[in-house]
Formats: sequence, structure tokens, C-alpha cells
Amino acid sequence: MKRHAPAAGAAARFRPAIRWTPALIGLLTACANGAEPPGTPAPPVPGATDVESVVYLIGDAGAPDPRGEPVLRALEAEIRSRTDSAHQVIVFLGDNIYPKGMPPATSPARAEAERRALTQASVAIRSGADAIFIPGNHDWEKSGENGWQTILRQEQFIEEAGGGRVAFLPDRGCPGPALRDVGARLRLLLLDTEWWLRVDGKPEHPTSSCAADAEWEVLARLDSMMASADGRHVVVAGHHPMMSSGPHGGHFTVMEHIFPLREFNKWLWVPLPIIGSLYPIARKTGITHQDMSGSRNRTLRSSLDSVFVRHRPLAYASGHEHALQILDGGRGARYLVVSGTGIYGHVSSLTRLDETLYQAEASGYVRLDIQRDGRVRLAVVVVDEQARRAESFASWIEERR
Repeated sequence: MKRHAPAAGAAARFRPAIRWTPALIGLLTACANGAEPPGTPAPPVPGATDVESVVYLIGDAGAPDPRGEPVLRALEAEIRSRTDSAHQVIVFLGDNIYPKGMPPATSPARAEAERRALTQASVAIRSGADAIFIPGNHDWEKSGENGWQTILRQEQFIEEAGGGRVAFLPDRGCPGPALRDVGARLRLLLLDTEWWLRVDGKPEHPTSSCAADAEWEVLARLDSMMASADGRHVVVAGHHPMMSSGPHGGHFTVMEHIFPLREFNKWLWVPLPIIGSLYPIARKTGITHQDMSGSRNRTLRSSLDSVFVRHRPLAYASGHEHALQILDGGRGARYLVVSGTGIYGHVSSLTRLDETLYQAEASGYVRLDIQRDGRVRLAVVVVDEQARRAESFASWIEERR
């Protein structure tokens, strides 16, 4: 999503509303925002020593600032700062190219799309880390009819530019799961969740060459790959979250009911009480499969949970919601990670759920440190406009085995 500057004269046109809006904004923000402020001191945990592998989870980074994206700069600086021998892997959690993925070579938008993809891939290329890109709905031409071709173009470009350090998984528009073992103690399983949400225009049985091209086959392979992990921690990653306290989860703050136009342009502080509630209500009733209220989205999540309850992965990681969230996964995945703020300032409002362990309306990413003794430390790293980073939350999510 592009950053928007206020149009010329906008302040003058809306001056009557602006006179009283700041006070209302302050009041509503105080009432509606249940998130911990960025920079909250992390709980004390033992020092992370003897780390075998590190996984950085970062999503929705598909419109990096051409002047230098703070979140990506902070991520690269952290990777470079490590002095141990840990194997470092970045997982880009989808929406890698806003607004509609990789256009054809003849498109006027192609050069900018290439810049956006290469800016992310270069973090791995320059730092020496490996990177995995998984697709999101924007990468599928924003769920458009030519999405499959758009995905294939992105895959080709990223893997050619990556110099062997960058992979696009699952490949060929297939749903996955794709398997990547990292060190001796971690198994990553990558899913293309947008494949599930599409009605057509995707590889399907019986005409595709995918290892799994029907929903039951995807679930069977996921079950098998989790069952054969042989003591490894399992982290499943897909673009769409299993749970969220933000708009995609059907949770809207008072601010979003009063100022609904800010969904489309952050500068549009135009109060529309009552009328403004129509949009949140429509989102809650399943108007789009991109929200958890959508019927295909519900099927996706219930299908994955049917496997998770049998094998309980350590975590399910996603982007899509532009926020940082750590949630209790209940009977399914033990932890749900939402990390969709790979662009500075591109954040959504949050409420709070009973399952919320941590949340922040802040830019940044999540890091998993997998230690040689089997422990796993999760940290949320928030980033400011100057690319300064700080752990806002940290906890052991797996103790010594």
C-alpha cells in the first residue's frame, strides 16, 4: 500500500472538521486502543546463547520506501550484527509486491514492481541470510483473474535475482505445503493460503502437476510432514492468519466507525457517524473471503485446525493483518504469530481478544531463536522511522527438551 500525501488544499476544504477532530481523536484512541505501546520492556528471560538457527517473520513488505525502508534496514542491520554461527532465514509472509504483484514485462508498472521485490530480496543477498517468499493475495494480482500468471512472474524474478539465497515457496502457484528443514531442530512448512480462497484460475486436480492440488491432498501432506518431523519444532507459515484482533478478524474500533474513509487514505479524517458503520458491518458479514468472516476463509482455517489438533505445531505464522500479534492458539497451533508490518507506518487498529498474549500497532517483525538444547525464544522487534529497533516483547515459548 502506497503512502499518501495530503492533496493540495485538503486542509482548507476540511478545516471545519479539523478544528474539533484532534480532541475527538485523542479521546477515541484512549478508549479504543488496547495494544501495548511499542517499546514496552520485554520480560526478563535467560540470555540467548548457543543459537542454532534464527527465523525472521516479516509480512506485507511489498511497498518499501524508495528512500530506504526503515523496517528492512533494521532487519538487515540485525542480521549483520550477529556474531554467532546461527543459520539465519527470513520468511516474507506474502504481499511481497503491492498493489497487484508482478506485472508483465511490457507494463509501465514493471520497473517499480521489480524494485519492490528486489529491495526485500537484497536484505538476504547483502547480509548472507537465506530468504523464503510465500505468496499473498496482492501477489495473486490482488485476487485478480490473472493471478496465477502474476505469481509465476514473481517467482521467476525473485529466484533469478536471489543468486541461490532466495526461494519462492510453494512454487508454480501450488498450494503446498512446501517443506524446508532449518538446522537439526526446526521444520518450516510453507502454504499458499490464497490458493484456498480462489474459486478458479489456479492449479487444480486433475490437470496440474502439483504434488497436492486438491484441498484433501494438501491436508494429507501437511499431516504427513508434521507427523514425520522427528522431534523438530514445526512452524507453519501462510499469508492469512488463523486469528486476529484487527479488521480482518472482524474487529473494528470506534475510530473506524466514525472515520471509515481512513481505510482508503490515512489523511481522510472525515467524520461519518452512523453511515461510517456500514462498512465495518459489511466486513463482519463475510463480504470478502480475505476476511475471517468469508466462507472460504472459514473453510481454510477449520481445515488447517483439523490437522493442527493432531500434531500441534509450535507456531502458525502469518501476515495480512497490518499489526504485530502473538496469540494463544488454543487446541491448534500452540502460538499464532501475526507479523504484517514490514512497511513503516503501514499499521491497522487492534482491539483485544482473550487469546491475546501481546499486540502492538507498530512496524517491525518477529524473531524465533532456536537453540541447540531445544529451547525456542520468541521476540517481537519494533522499528521506528529512523530504523532503530528494540525488542518490545520476548518469551521462551519452548523450554529445554
